[in-house]
Amino acid sequence: MLTKAPHLFDDATRVTAGDSRWQGKTSPDYWAFVGPFGGCTAATILRALIDHPQRAGDPLSMTVNFCAPIAEGAFDLDVRLVKANRSSQHWSVEMTQAGEVTTLATAVFAERRPSWSHQQAAFPHSVPFEQARSFPRTPMTWTHQYDFRFVEGEPSFYGSPA
Repeated sequence: MLTKAPHLFDDATRVTAGDSRWQGKTSPDYWAFVGPFGGCTAATILRALIDHPQRAGDPLSMTVNFCAPIAEGAFDLDVRLVKANRSSQHWSVEMTQAGEVTTLATAVFAERRPSWSHQQAAFPHSVPFEQARSFPRTPMTWTHQYDFRFVEGEPSFYGSPA
């Protein structure tokens, strides 16, 4: 049987549970100029919340405030359930290093309830991208940054009807 090796992102966002404090460490694989990429930091916090034994429901929203640069190495996450009711939970997380707050986050989780749905719109029929004719360059230089391809009709840049 094949076992799937963890992805670098799995390793970079790995956290270990404590009582209220969780621990993690930065990863050189997701390092930016002065610290870890913000998305990796946010994902690490979200992973701690998702893995928390008191968590109920799915993440609906998350706000992350980057207060100070995160240094290379270990950090602590103070994960706290602020308020819970029968369908939603509000969480607060403080990331600290050497006793200093580097990142603050709040998140809302909720149980998904059965609800109404609607019919998805069908994708319109069109020719494949490779078969759509590339629109010729215009005198407006900013348009040279793009490859315009129109499936039906063409815009009028010169005052003639489209």
